[in-house]
Order: sequence, then structure tokens, then C-alpha cells
Amino acid sequence: MEVVIFVGIQGAGKSTFFKERFFDSHIRINLDMLRTRHREKLIFEACLEAKQKLVLDNTNLRIEEREKYIVKAKESGFKIIGYYFQTNLAKAIERNNRREGKAKISEKGLLGAFGRLQIPNFEEGFDELFYVWITGENQFVIEEWKNKIGDKISMTTVKTSPEMDALKSKLKATWTAGDFGQIAQSFASGAAEFIERLNLQPGMRVLDVACGTGNLTLPAARAGATVTGVDIAPNLIEQARANAEAEGLKIQFDEGDAENLPYEDASFDAVVTMFGAMFAPRPELAAAELIRVCRPGGFIAMANWTSTGFVGKTFKAVAKYVAPPPDIPSPLLWSDEATVRERLRDGVSELKTTPRNITFKYPFAPVEVVEHFRDYFGPTVKAFAALDENGQAALQHDLERLWTEHNRATDGTTEVESEYLEVIAVRA
Repeated sequence: MEVVIFVGIQGAGKSTFFKERFFDSHIRINLDMLRTRHREKLIFEACLEAKQKLVLDNTNLRIEEREKYIVKAKESGFKIIGYYFQTNLAKAIERNNRREGKAKISEKGLLGAFGRLQIPNFEEGFDELFYVWITGENQFVIEEWKNKIGDKISMTTVKTSPEMDALKSKLKATWTAGDFGQIAQSFASGAAEFIERLNLQPGMRVLDVACGTGNLTLPAARAGATVTGVDIAPNLIEQARANAEAEGLKIQFDEGDAENLPYEDASFDAVVTMFGAMFAPRPELAAAELIRVCRPGGFIAMANWTSTGFVGKTFKAVAKYVAPPPDIPSPLLWSDEATVRERLRDGVSELKTTPRNITFKYPFAPVEVVEHFRDYFGPTVKAFAALDENGQAALQHDLERLWTEHNRATDGTTEVESEYLEVIAVRA
């Protein structure tokens, strides 16, 4: 006997998922069809009485909404299974717009639902939890979700799908292409300022997620913190180790994934990430991991490029020619305060966001900067490699124009300022 509870906003694919997976075996309880809570209650209780398997195909956004079903089902001896549907807001809006009649809700209503969504967890009474996402070919992928008692959110033992494995391999290849260390040098002083504002104390345990070549780990170690850096790209880890050794700094560097960090719960006093964790393809998982490894009372500090800043504009310029992976939320959503608060809401007690600026400095002209990125910045290397000669020329032109228009230097060098959102969140 089992009660299946779907959790996800409208347009997340729940009804289609039911038809594919549960149509022949479970009763479907859907408020849109039944129209009233009274009817829903009658059918739900009848299923419990008859020991009939059922699926609650509503949004079930809030913990208190799910609680009323879970308590009664548990009392009747049912197993409770939850399916959380990936919240890709843009795709949900697109699917909702294809609906007709009463099945279609307003975009304002969809955004409101997104704001109310609380990620499920085992503490609610779920016996099993699964994460569901949709591939570019509109195929459902189901991944097991296991968390540890006491965690608000934890997904440390995620079974990946072949599609996600392929995407992760592609992302790893992107960041290992070129030589990111050459790029990181250009904003190292801004990274040091970011660390300085955190007022790290000697002996604090600090984790730098997606550490790259050490732009945050090095200044954190200089401040006396006990620092660990983790990154998906082994060549960047090697460079970071060499940089630390050159300064005589003792830092632990590990190869690892922001969505599945290789550390115990509450291992760090501070978890930092600059232009790193924002690129994880499943932001809910990355957010959960940032929270999980930070101790209660510690803090999470993020620096995320904004959509309106210079880097955000270069992302949009590239996307005109090379489409980003389908069904993956834009990394720039990490600069939207409402989205950040939603992603971190269940694990933090305080959250503050501040727009900041960081400066890229190069001792050569904007045209040469574009060539520099073509040689050393992995995403740019891969973007140009994906285009034919005409596409490369057009993208080159657009990037040169952007760098030239935003250049503040007048002496033949390049100095461009880009906005990012600083996020400081205190772990609950």
C-alpha cells in the first residue's frame, strides 16, 4: 500500500509523468478535476479505507499542505513516496502556455507558486523520495534522493542518469579546456576583496566550492583559516595546489562536484563560492549541498554574475550562436534575489544580498582580450569550436564590440567592470 505525492509547480510535467508511470496501477487524485477540497477528502479517505494505491497529483508546494496527507496515510499503514519535480521556471511557463482553458493559469499565478515551493525532505514522513527532471528529448529521468536524519535538505547519495553523466562530462571538458588560471588572474584582486569583507578568523574551517585556481582559497588561507578547495576540473586543482605551494600555504584541494560534495555534514564554519557553484546544472542540489556542509551558525558566501552586468551580457552574446544545454536553469538566476531566497530558504536563518562590482584588467586592447579568452577561457574555447567560420566571425565581432564599449581604459589597455550579486546566508 502506498501513497505517492507529487511536489512541483504547474507545468513541471506531473500529469504526464502520472500517465506514463502510474496510470494502470494507481488512483489519481487531482484537485483541478475534482474542483473541491471536500470531494478530494472523500476520495482520499475512501482509498485509504480500501487500501488502494493512489497518487496525489497536485502541486503540494508547502510542508503543511503535504502534512495532512502524510499523517492520515501513515495512520492507515501506507508507505509514503514523494517525487520532486525539478523547478525550471522558464520551461514550466512554456509548457503552461501550451495549455488551454482552465488548465492554463496566469504567469503571475505560476510565479506565486514558485515562491511558495518548499523542497520536500524525509523529516516530513516520506519513506522514499525521488528527484524528477526532463531531458531535452522530453524524457523523464528519475534519481534516488537520500538524506540523513536531521538535515533540512541533503542529497549526498544521488544516482545519476546516463543523460546527466553525459552533461557532467561535457561541463568538465568545458572547464578543463584552455587555461582558466590566465583568466582568473585578471580579477584576483576583486576576489581578495570579497574574502576580506567576510572577516575570516584564524582557525576557521572554510570550504571554497568550485575553487578554480585558488582566487578565494589563497586569500582565505593568508587570513589564517583552515581552507579546503574543491573543483570539478582536475587541471584547475593542480594549478591551485601549485599556487598554494608557491606561497607556502597549506590548503587541501579535492576534485569533486558541487552537487555532491565529498564532505560530512556541518564540516565547515564558512562555505564560499565565487562564479562557481552558480554553474551547477541542478541548482537545488548545489544549494542543498552548500547548506549541508556548513555548520549551524556558520555562513555561506556566494558571488554570482548578474544578467544585467557585463559578464551576463557576454553570456547572452554567446547564446545567440551556441544554445545552452536544454532544460538547465540559467546560471544567471543565481543573481535574482527572489530565486536565491527560494533556493536557500529551508536551510538559513538570515540572508543578505548586495550588488557588487569586480574589475577585469588586461595590459592589452579589447580586441586582444577576445583572443585571450578564445585561447584560455574554456566556455569561449568550446563556443568557437562549435561554430563554422561565419559564426566564429560574427561572435568575434559581437564580443569585441562588448569589450570595447565597456572599456574604461584610454591607454591601449583594457579595464572592464562587471556586476555580481554578493550573497551572505547564515546557516540555520
